[in-house]
Amino acid sequence: MVATLKPGVVVLDLHVPAMDGCEACQLIKSLETTRGTEMIAMTAYPSAENEQRILEYGAKICLSKPLDMAQLIEQVEVLL
Repeated sequence: MVATLKPGVVVLDLHVPAMDGCEACQLIKSLETTRGTEMIAMTAYPSAENEQRILEYGAKICLSKPLDMAQLIEQVEVLL
């Protein structure tokens, strides 16, 4: 879907049943057509390990749930 829509920013949850956020980020960043897509990760399980891992896969920031919507909007605006 990302390859078809080519959004400027994608918000990923680190823990979802089908594919975790790290796998999704890695896949999106591996495709030439979506390599430039910016990633914002979010998690209900914040830890230094989770944050480091998603940043290594290409996300720009990892936010904690519950999301601060003002912070999310600010980060989207910065990345766009």
